[in-house]
Amino acid sequence: MIDVTVYESGEGGELVLNETDLGTTNSLFNQVYIAWFGGNVADYDRDSEEFQKGEQRKGYWQNEAFFSDDNEDAKMVSRIEYMLANTALTSQGIFDLQREALDDLDFLSKTAEVSVEINLIEVDKISIIAILKEKKIQNEQRFKFIWDSTQSELIEKIII
Repeated sequence: MIDVTVYESGEGGELVLNETDLGTTNSLFNQVYIAWFGGNVADYDRDSEEFQKGEQRKGYWQNEAFFSDDNEDAKMVSRIEYMLANTALTSQGIFDLQREALDDLDFLSKTAEVSVEINLIEVDKISIIAILKEKKIQNEQRFKFIWDSTQSELIEKIII
């Protein structure tokens, strides 16, 4: 699978330019990055009374392009990004984060075996590792993200 290369600029994902062309990648990194940090935290609680029928949501931009209002469950919502901003980094909090991270990546389960590891690496920093083993070619890909809860931001991402 070929996709355009995306990097974190501190203000959301940006496309990589190689001279006059878009950079490309063969990894599933973009899918993990967008699922987890797609900028749709305000749309986390779909059932909230704050969102009345017809009110514009702030969800992932492709939701409106590809999914009808009848198919709310198919729309992507970044649960882990919301949880990172609203969950204490306790053992229970890390367990909850892991559950939400897996849920955000559920759409990839058709093409890969998906698992997630979350570890506390400092008092207010965790590493979140997505492990994807593609079913057809048995290629394993690992993507590591470092989250700083004091700054409430993603501070590093690594393809390992």
